[in-house]
Amino acid sequence: MYCLYNDPAIVLQWLLGQVDGNLAYIDIDVHRGDGVYTLFESEPRVVIADLHEHPRTLFPHSPSAPGPVSAPGPEALRGVGPARGSKLNVPLPPRTDDDAYLERWEEAEAFIRRAAPRFVVLVSGVDGLQGDPLSHQCLSPRVIGEVTRRVRAIADESAEGRLLVLGGGGYDLDNVAAGWSAVVEALVS
Repeated sequence: MYCLYNDPAIVLQWLLGQVDGNLAYIDIDVHRGDGVYTLFESEPRVVIADLHEHPRTLFPHSPSAPGPVSAPGPEALRGVGPARGSKLNVPLPPRTDDDAYLERWEEAEAFIRRAAPRFVVLVSGVDGLQGDPLSHQCLSPRVIGEVTRRVRAIADESAEGRLLVLGGGGYDLDNVAAGWSAVVEALVS
């Protein structure tokens, strides 16, 4: 995580004292939200769905020179103790395109819907867009907009529209502009 302050974790901790019921944390940044997961791994009310490139192929590693296999692996990080099963980590292979991403998103969306969150926090990284220098994903702004629309629908259905969207990674300025334009359009349309 490149953040000086973990703003999603700060807001989630505050929301635990303000909102009855589950909170959803959805992270579509290309890096796994380690800091948020670690802080809330034993909190069953914080339901996490995190789609990210597999850490073996992310900087400083690459698909041609993958890093060591992490044990137990990000897909096994499902929460601990009373929160077991309240977390979903979806590591994506390099060069995941829009169609493959949306297939995996279906799993995450169903997972979050089952939790019926009363507040939704979305970290919308745009570093999964094709051409980002720190990832190996092949996503278009269209998929970022589609996921944002679906997250907004979840918030409308179970959280009376309570949705906070935070920025995540994005290391190509053209991608940042295109990705965030898609996010804003999905939020206001």
